[in-house]
Amino acid sequence: MRRSAALAVALGMIAFLAIVVRDVRAEEPPPPPSGRYAISTSTTEVLEASQVRAVPKGVPKLESALQTLAGLYPQDAEPVPRFAGVNDFTFTDEGVVVVVRALAGRLADVLEQVSVLGGRVLRSDRDLAKVSIPIDVMESLANVDEVEFVRRPHKGFPA
Repeated sequence: MRRSAALAVALGMIAFLAIVVRDVRAEEPPPPPSGRYAISTSTTEVLEASQVRAVPKGVPKLESALQTLAGLYPQDAEPVPRFAGVNDFTFTDEGVVVVVRALAGRLADVLEQVSVLGGRVLRSDRDLAKVSIPIDVMESLANVDEVEFVRRPHKGFPA
């Protein structure tokens, strides 16, 4: 009798677990709506796709955080400060501070393009330049042939 009772309990548990597993699998999260997303002040807060302007694909020389910033600007001013605060951007009167790496020996051409686009050179050495550039022309700067890449400046941390 004990054996059959134990067997009945075991079969009952197996049936119960099969139902629970089936229900859990049925509750898969819905696929995200199509569009582009940007993480905001926390990893759980996601900006609506309508708040992010589509950044043209094919700007591989522009750091992804800068591409997202360009996508947020100027369509909606609200997400820009939140996103910028989380990603530690530095702003000046001209725009955002970025580091531009020029192809070998082509820094003078890049600095000329920065001036043409309305930016200001803060520092330059060898093939690197720290510049302040308007957000809406960062993509244009990255697409200049003499530019190798555009990224945010590295920040130092105390030891």
